[in-house]
Amino acid sequence: MTRSITGQVTPLLGEGEQIRHTAFMVQQPGLFWQLLLVGGLLLFLMTKAYFVAVTTRKLIIIRTRQGLFSPAMENHGIEEIPISHISEVSIGGFARNRSMIFAITDGSFRTLRLAPWSVYVSGNEAMLKEFPDELNHKRSTFAPPDEGASSADRRECPYCGTTTAIPACEQCARDVTAPRRLCEACQKWTPMEEAECIHCHNRPVQEWVRKIPLVILFLIAIVALPIFLGLYVF
Repeated sequence: MTRSITGQVTPLLGEGEQIRHTAFMVQQPGLFWQLLLVGGLLLFLMTKAYFVAVTTRKLIIIRTRQGLFSPAMENHGIEEIPISHISEVSIGGFARNRSMIFAITDGSFRTLRLAPWSVYVSGNEAMLKEFPDELNHKRSTFAPPDEGASSADRRECPYCGTTTAIPACEQCARDVTAPRRLCEACQKWTPMEEAECIHCHNRPVQEWVRKIPLVILFLIAIVALPIFLGLYVF
């Protein structure tokens, strides 16, 4: 899994930029709601899965699809947050259900959780233990925001293909660092904030709709199991 995350992140790196941590994390309700939902079907429907990478310059969050037992090696969207925009990282939760709360300089917060079934993924423990200390107490570990601005801050625009300075593309004027997703219809990048693909105008299928078949199978199993036990056990 670490190799897969690295493969997704490498094209996003600037000159001299290095990957420090990788992890698989989820966004889901807090512990109280998890207990209330008894970790069941509703919790599964409310869970969003992400591959996360920390580089010497930014936090990269890649949206993926959560299967029943493991995440899919898919890229459904990318979000980049410069390290200079993260004021603090704190740890929440307990035991094997831990969370990382990222305080952003604009006053917002982003909470991602290392769920019990994913805590043993390679890199998760290192990110949980090392990244908060590095960011809160050893900022020299990360490159200054303006380091390499003349070269590292130029990249290929994901929308029009022009090699441009960042953040605004010199050709199409779109922010090349803004959250984006891969259109399922034309397989081209489009801004996540846009309801339709900017290339083919296709509207994405909502994730909860994708989970409907799994929900149906789950409900069938609930109904069928007592019948099976009644016929063949008793």
